[in-house]
Amino acid sequence: MISTDVINEIYKPQIIKRPTVKKEFAYQSYGLGWFIDYYRNNLMIHHGGSSLGCQSLISFMPKEEMGVVVLCNKLCTLTEAISYSIYDKLLDLEPINWNLRKKVF
Repeated sequence: MISTDVINEIYKPQIIKRPTVKKEFAYQSYGLGWFIDYYRNNLMIHHGGSSLGCQSLISFMPKEEMGVVVLCNKLCTLTEAISYSIYDKLLDLEPINWNLRKKVF
């Protein structure tokens, strides 16, 4: 079992990334293997990947005790659009049409 102290260290920002162009995100940083964001003022831990035409995004919001995993058999921005749309619904936030904003990913 991984201790709470180790988990907290993994999720602590180690590197501040460049400012994001998405207004729903305050800033982005990188912990120990995970990206750390605040999506619409909610802490979101995530990491994605792609290989041979497949793409994935694993994300969770620890304080809200929820997470989303999106797997795609195509390289596209769909993983982010689906994840953010699900979080908007789960958090009872005004929905954003991510399809119209796909160029900012």
